[in-house]
Amino acid sequence: EKGANAVRNKRCLLVGAGGAARAIAHGLLTAGAADVAVVNRTRVRAVALCNAVNGARALDAMPSKLSDVDVLVQCTSLGHNDADADPVDPALLVPPLLCCEVIHTPAETRFLARARANGCDTHGGGHMLAAQLDK
Repeated sequence: EKGANAVRNKRCLLVGAGGAARAIAHGLLTAGAADVAVVNRTRVRAVALCNAVNGARALDAMPSKLSDVDVLVQCTSLGHNDADADPVDPALLVPPLLCCEVIHTPAETRFLARARANGCDTHGGGHMLAAQLDK
């Protein structure tokens, strides 16, 4: 689906708990996402985000499988550099998962490239930058 209904009734997982994740969590819930879960290296930051965004929930750790997730949004700063660690184990990135990225440079991060190579649909961070420039 595209447009305003793209995430309606979808189960979403945000990796990272910074400012971008907070805005995305709010947007997903406003758009009708069925579930917005947040995981972060430090759980206290995930809990803080969820306390600020009514309806989001913090996870203790990254799930060992993503079969109950429809949309994964990579919200960490990992991906700007080739030397960065993988924010999500590439083995978890399997269809029908939609993998999204907040990083806009490079246009296709290693995370997105691996997700696409595994057969997942992907959505790069360029759209997020364009939306900010339109404001």
